[in-house]
Amino acid sequence: MTISRRQFIGSAAVLGFPGMLGAQAPGLKVAGILDGSGGLDIYGRPMIDCMRLAAEETNAAGGLLGEPVELLLFDAQSNLQLYTQ
Repeated sequence: MTISRRQFIGSAAVLGFPGMLGAQAPGLKVAGILDGSGGLDIYGRPMIDCMRLAAEETNAAGGLLGEPVELLLFDAQSNLQLYTQ
């Protein structure tokens, strides 16, 4: 027997798995994969600083859609294999 995505999501709601429906801790997560170290960090560090500044300004103005913005920054270390992971 196969189950459709719609049935699965409906059963998750009935069984009380809020994480399956995206109901998590308040806040909007914004992720970035940038080179904070390694040979290309000269390009990545200014972009990291810009993302932090934008998140701080957004949160100071009340957030986005009333929710605070949370940054998730991943350092790829100028290594292509880390980008794919």
